[in-house]
Amino acid sequence: MTSKVLNTPSLSMQRLTVQEVRGRLQDKSVEVLTEIVKDNTRRMEGFTEDSQLLTNGIFYPADYFEALKKAAKSSLSEYLRNTNAFFHGYTSPRHFDLVNDRLSPSGKKVACFVLKNGVLPSEALHAMKNGLSLLGCGEVCQIAQYAAVEDVLGVEKFNALFSSDSPTPLMIGARVPENPIARLRLYLMQVDPPQAQIQKGDQVFIQNVNTYPFKHVLSHAQAFNVLCLNATPGCQKFTGLGLPPEGLPHDHINEVLLGEFNLPQNSWERLSSTCKEICEKIFKKHLLKAVELKDTQLTPESFKAEGGGILQIVCALDAERITALANSTLAEARKLLDGYDVEVRTRN
Repeated sequence: MTSKVLNTPSLSMQRLTVQEVRGRLQDKSVEVLTEIVKDNTRRMEGFTEDSQLLTNGIFYPADYFEALKKAAKSSLSEYLRNTNAFFHGYTSPRHFDLVNDRLSPSGKKVACFVLKNGVLPSEALHAMKNGLSLLGCGEVCQIAQYAAVEDVLGVEKFNALFSSDSPTPLMIGARVPENPIARLRLYLMQVDPPQAQIQKGDQVFIQNVNTYPFKHVLSHAQAFNVLCLNATPGCQKFTGLGLPPEGLPHDHINEVLLGEFNLPQNSWERLSSTCKEICEKIFKKHLLKAVELKDTQLTPESFKAEGGGILQIVCALDAERITALANSTLAEARKLLDGYDVEVRTRN
């Protein structure tokens, strides 16, 4: 029955148009990201009264460490510290494996996960969204994008194309070039002004000042990866992990980034002793600079003068490629996905 469904396009499949798919991809990715951000906000605002809110959810690693400390959950904190989860991230070990990296202080790539053998991609994606995960804002955007692709392709085809034994197993992690989501994204050449080209669902990168990673070594606000919620010119709003779920305009996100720069420096107590020792060697120059910048405070004017708040359009889900996959048999879709290359193009 499954084979018949996947290898014979239905009438509904054949009727899908690029325009319809583009709208579905935009709506679903924004919906899923907003749900994640709203859930994170609820948990971070409420855990002091109900520590059970820290049992599940998606968090920045450093934020989660501080929350566990305030909630006196020392056993869980110590376990995650000793496994270096506060450094390279964490998600369900029943569904994902970490990606090895001999050059990393922890031996694992930061926030990079690959589907575990024998696990359905749809189940793994659900577990990452609804279980405990320590991720960055870019990885959360990927979750939303994969969910949108699943919505268009259907669960069966999604599971077949991104299975662990396929050439394109499900991956979460911007630093993994083999990640199949890269084949389904339209990487956009920068235009000026970029706001004129931004559409709903686009992934946008808004950076902090260049000195942020020197003052705040291993902290998360070097930039925000966000999705555009509303592309109406002059009224564009964006959200991502650590921002309000209803979204903020670009200039208000700049204020958040400025506030993050002006915060006191984080300690590295969340790192295991071995990981901390290696990091101190690798980031020796950063740490020396951090001492110089410890008391530095920026104004909105100096933030802008030092290059803070620059906005770049990163990518959008490629509606043409995903429509082709949806309208194809599984065998045809397999060939199409295997043949897709990562491309940088201008938007028509």
